[in-house]
Amino acid sequence: MISDVVKHDGVLALYNGLTASVLRQLTYSGARYGVYEVLKGHALTNTDGPIPLYLKIFMSTIAGTIGGIVGCPPDVINVRMQADLRLPVEGRRNYRHALDGLWRVSREEGVTVLWSGGSAVVARSIMMTIAQIAVYEQVKQVFLNRWKFKDTIYTHFLSSFVAGVVATILTQPVDVLKTRLMNAQPGRYKNVIACVVHTAKAGPLGFYKVTFVVEPSSLERHSITNMLTNLV
Repeated sequence: MISDVVKHDGVLALYNGLTASVLRQLTYSGARYGVYEVLKGHALTNTDGPIPLYLKIFMSTIAGTIGGIVGCPPDVINVRMQADLRLPVEGRRNYRHALDGLWRVSREEGVTVLWSGGSAVVARSIMMTIAQIAVYEQVKQVFLNRWKFKDTIYTHFLSSFVAGVVATILTQPVDVLKTRLMNAQPGRYKNVIACVVHTAKAGPLGFYKVTFVVEPSSLERHSITNMLTNLV
């Protein structure tokens, strides 16, 4: 796959969607972590001892919802820019960068198109936040309090690794649906249910088509993000 892309489109084609990906992380991840930390600060002032798991999940749900909403437009552009490589030259959108993509979609297709697949994006964001933050904090709490691990970088990494595995398992089906909805031609799917039915025709594994490609990068990203967030 990589060699084909380099052969036909050049090395720089491997970074298609880079600006959209950066913008997505700034909005999506920034909102999720920022909102969660604010909620966590309020929870700590009103809770004796560690925050219970159910409250972590509740805060993650709120943070994930907000992150999914604000991160959907750059996510749409990111998916489209990466999908350009699979399209014939005459059918490519050729966005120059993320802001160009946002402007062109708004002007040519309407602002609401920037939230195509929005329900799937929000659902994925909620599950990702629960796994990436709530599960991470709960696992680390068990390691430190019950198993008497020391609060070192290795404990942070192991907690992040577990959270990354859970996040990949939870979000992969929604990720498949989200990508299909965002990349579909207008009218291809009437709604999310239609996309689910179409994907289900390939069997249960149809929702995990790219798990083995996504999982390593997800684990690394989750581990680095969580360790930096908790060590800084």
